[in-house]
Amino acid sequence: MTSFVDPYLDPRSGVLRNLVGAKSEATLARAEGDLSSFRLIELAHAYTVRRTGDLAELRGVHRHLFQDVYAWAGEIRTVDLAKGGSTFVPARLIDRAAGNVFKELRAEGFLRGLDREGFVDRIAQDAGWSVDWSGVTREGNVEASRVASTSQDLAPLREMFDSMTTADDSDQGRT
Repeated sequence: MTSFVDPYLDPRSGVLRNLVGAKSEATLARAEGDLSSFRLIELAHAYTVRRTGDLAELRGVHRHLFQDVYAWAGEIRTVDLAKGGSTFVPARLIDRAAGNVFKELRAEGFLRGLDREGFVDRIAQDAGWSVDWSGVTREGNVEASRVASTSQDLAPLREMFDSMTTADDSDQGRT
């Protein structure tokens, strides 16, 4: 019986394979933060990713941000992932799941025009849906997750996103 070998991990260090030579998670986290921050500034200055409003654009942004850190930047993962007891969308369903999310966002004008409260509520709902979706049944995962997200207590997520979109006193007067 063979055990699963994660192709994204360096077998010696157990750290994600990377272009910076990091052999510890702490070193990789620092390099990733520094290099992706620089690339984020580039994108803020000149958005060079092709605007498609779909997974291709999201992949392009990922590729741009992490091109200095990971050879696989911008590629859809090829393995299933779970972390902290939560299962992420199975690799084989990423295209379909992303298509559904972007279709819904497109139908809603990518949330443009919502007032602050509506935006915070919508983001909290989506975050709750994303956290909840675990693919434990054969069919109906998306529908079941939507029901679950509307019935769960989203107050903590609303508070988090509300605080993220509220300027504190130290930000007043800055442009």
